[in-house]
This record gives sequence, structure tokens and C-alpha cells, in this order.
Amino acid sequence: MAASVKVAPEGGRKHQYVARNREAIIKATQMALIKWGPEVTVEQIATESNMALSTLYKHFASKEELCLIAVQSAFADWEAWKDEKLSSTTDPMSHLVFAMRLFVRVRTTHPEYGQMIIRNSGLIAQMLPHFTNQIGAEVKALIKSGTLKMDNPTARVLNLTAVLYAILQQQLLSPKPSPAQADESIQIALTMFAIPEKISAKLMAEKLPI
Repeated sequence: MAASVKVAPEGGRKHQYVARNREAIIKATQMALIKWGPEVTVEQIATESNMALSTLYKHFASKEELCLIAVQSAFADWEAWKDEKLSSTTDPMSHLVFAMRLFVRVRTTHPEYGQMIIRNSGLIAQMLPHFTNQIGAEVKALIKSGTLKMDNPTARVLNLTAVLYAILQQQLLSPKPSPAQADESIQIALTMFAIPEKISAKLMAEKLPI
């Protein structure tokens, strides 16, 4: 009778060990991207994670894959934080605008991620379509409910996302970032959604849940 092979259960120690190693590598890669930018080497990542190169390659096929997953993980972490902060925001319009205002405040709320964005604009740019799709989904819901009325919503969302990224860059690179200036820029950008100035001003004056 052949000996049975013991497989570690999903929540077993081996599975947890592998998951911890993978998470530690991702976090170390984020720190390495902050230090060295997109030119970081797998050797530098291995040093940052205190793991052998062979261990890195057990989890990730290439440096490119690892760096992209590290950025995706950072964005997912920010999204989870954003969703938690906005969990009590019941007005769909406020939820949409609050998310924009939080996005351009990364330097204050998540300083390490802000540094990562500054050093790795090419990698970050790959995440923008995801952010655009999120805004687009909320805008579609607002149009369907009759709260927003506009033509060419896809083009307008794309344009607004580009403006938001430009505002974020300005806030990250400025010696003295100004949240008030960022909000003012967002309010101007909201004209692309045909939101009346009175309403946009009220949205920008609301206290953020942070």
C-alpha cells in the first residue's frame, strides 16, 4: 500500500509560513522601491527582505512581476483604508468626492506610499486604469439615479482621473503641500462632471472622515 502524502491544510503552519514569507517579500520590495526606484535589483530586494534569492524566485517569477505586485499591494492597502474611512458615508456623491480628496492626500495619510509614487511613476501609472474604473462605476451609478447628467461620461472620467493624478503629483513634490489648494483644484475639475458650483463647494467644505 502506497504511503499517503500529507498536504498542509489551507490554514496549517506551512501555509501560514509561506504566506508570511510572501507578505514579507512584498513589504521589503515596497521599501526597496522607495530607496532605489524602478532600477532596484533582485539582489537589493533580497537584502532588504533578509531572504535568499532562491526564496524570492519561489514566490515570484521575475523582478518585474514582484515590483508590480508590490505596487498593487500598496494600492489595495490604501483602498481598504479608504473604504473603511468612507464606510459611514451614505451619500453617493459625497462618497465619490471624498475618495478623490483622500487620493490626493496620500503624502499625509500614507507617507511611505507617497514616496513610492514619487520614485516609481511608471509602475504607478499601471494602476491608474483601475482607479479610473472605480470612479467610472460610481459615476455610472450616479447617472443612472439621475444625480448626475452628462454626455461622454467615459471621456470625462478619464480626463478627471488624469487631473487627479496631476494634483497628487503636485502635492507629493511640493515643499509645502496644501490640502486646501488640492481641494480647490478638485472643485474646478468637477466642472467636467457638470456639477453646479454651489454643490461642489458644499462637497469640498464637508469634513473628511480622517
